Amino acid sequence: MTSLFHWPGGFGGGSLFSSGGGTSMFGSNNSGTSLFNNQQQTQQQTGTLTDLNSLATVAQALQLPIICGDERDMLYAKFNQLQAYWGHGTVILNQAGHTFPITPESPFSRFKSVGYCRLPSTKNEDGLVGVFIGKPLEEVTKNQTQLVATLHNILGGKQEHVVCCDSVKSISSDTAEVVIYVLLRSPTGATQRIPATDLASVLTSNNIASQLKSQMFVTNVISK
Repeated sequence: MTSLFHWPGGFGGGSLFSSGGGTSMFGSNNSGTSLFNNQQQTQQQTGTLTDLNSLATVAQALQLPIICGDERDMLYAKFNQLQAYWGHGTVILNQAGHTFPITPESPFSRFKSVGYCRLPSTKNEDGLVGVFIGKPLEEVTKNQTQLVATLHNILGGKQEHVVCCDSVKSISSDTAEVVIYVLLRSPTGATQRIPATDLASVLTSNNIASQLKSQMFVTNVISK
């Protein structure tokens, strides 16, 4: 029986010990080929069968391994599946302790890329909203005071509203992001920030959005 982990290789081309005219240094044969060539063909066929047997054995180890003979085998199956899908690790095959290495090139590997979502570092109560302006950072920074005043007027110019700029950064060569928040001042003098979702909803309404686009070259608005 061929071992599961035996990967035989052949000798390429003619025999190392063959001489011209198809005669081997160890004697001639009727076919004009070396005895080692026949051995090569047999080894190549065996290697192909071994590959197929390995895949079948690993597939069984992922579904129903027989290692402990009880409910612990299901834990081994899940652990084997995790490694196989991840494309890294060593699958346990049987009670004898045989293993099979798993690589990203394995036909069982499913995760070809990794994606993630960055957790927000701010709260809605912070009221931060990103306003994307289709102008270079230098131009936006130079006119920052005027932009804040224009935004205050677009929002109605009410005295109880105070528009504040939190930060300005470059997004691309022709786009900058201005992070703002709006303070709501009460008659007693106390202030509180308008929630980010509420401010973003106002800035993206049809009437306000059109003014932001025409007067401030705003391309997008998002709550932070």
